[in-house]
Amino acid sequence: LGNWADFVSWRESQAGLAKPQARPGKENKKPASRKETGKKTGPKPSKQKPQQARTARLREEETNRTFAEIEDKEAEIAALERRMSKPELYQNVEKMREVSARHRQLKQELARLNEQLEGLLSSGEA
Repeated sequence: LGNWADFVSWRESQAGLAKPQARPGKENKKPASRKETGKKTGPKPSKQKPQQARTARLREEETNRTFAEIEDKEAEIAALERRMSKPELYQNVEKMREVSARHRQLKQELARLNEQLEGLLSSGEA
C-alpha cells in the first residue's frame, strides 16, 4: 500500500531505472564539455525526441478518451441493468428484447474498449 509516488518509485526500482546514489569518498565529476575537449560529443540532436514526445502525448490523449468511453458505457450498462431489474419491463416483450439487445451490444463494446485500453497502456510501457 502507498500512494502514487510510492508506486512510481517501486516501479523504477524494479525496472532498474532508479538513479544510482553517489558513493562516499568518490567525487562526481561532470564530463568535460565540448569547449574543454574540442571534440563533439554524442550524435547530433534529431527530430526523434520531439516525435517521441508527440507520440506519447497522442497515446495519452487516446488513453484518456478510451477511459471516458469506458465510463460512459459502464454508466449506460448500469442504467439498463436497473431498468432490467424492474418487472414492468417484462410486460412488453418488444421493449424487453430491445433493452436486452442494447445491453449485449454495450457489453461487447465495453470488452473491445477494455482491450484497446490494455493495448494503449502496454504500448506506453514499452
